[in-house]
Amino acid sequence: MDIENFKKLVKKYEPLHTDFVAEAVIGERYYKNGSDILFPERKEDGEGNVMRNADNRIPRNFHGLIVNQKASYAFTVPPVFDIGTEEGNKRVLELLGDEYVKNCMELCVNAANTSVGWVHYWEDGAGFEWAVVDSKQIFPVWDKSLKQKLAGVLRVYGELDEGTGEDYTVFEYWTDTDCTAYRKKAADTVDGGPQLLWDVRRRGRRGAVGRLQAWMGGSAIYPVL
Repeated sequence: MDIENFKKLVKKYEPLHTDFVAEAVIGERYYKNGSDILFPERKEDGEGNVMRNADNRIPRNFHGLIVNQKASYAFTVPPVFDIGTEEGNKRVLELLGDEYVKNCMELCVNAANTSVGWVHYWEDGAGFEWAVVDSKQIFPVWDKSLKQKLAGVLRVYGELDEGTGEDYTVFEYWTDTDCTAYRKKAADTVDGGPQLLWDVRRRGRRGAVGRLQAWMGGSAIYPVL
């Protein structure tokens, strides 16, 4: 994707992503027992003096308890895949690896706190790999059809350039045919001249893992909860 179209895309969806992140942060804060009563509204009298009223409320992490209970109930025993043969089922579990239960739990917690959980999977020299992506980094782009199919995924995250010490914001845009990534200095606007990091197109489909192509091989980011 060329730079001008990329700027238009970011300008259109970044405000929506910011709104989503603001709500997701509240959910995660409550999960960590950071309820609103710990952040009271500052009140002042007519002369600007701070008014203090006794507030003896104590936060209780009821939300966190419910979320953990849900995750334990749903994924202490993770979902079992049945593809028709015992050998095939065993192979699926081997590909998902030892982190399968842990990732299922994390996805459930992310979905409960932020409304959605996301998985990134890819192929590299070690074979099939997958990992949970922070829900706050992802914003889906849907097409205009009545079915609202997923047209692309915008991933936004911060990055520190260890060589210069500069803070950057990285934008990755994934479609079913390519992945493009730009970065800009955290203090700059999108019009400030983002730098191209990569622009890789799909070189062929390799089963279900070839839908989205990234710099590491067949790769994709999908919502799962």
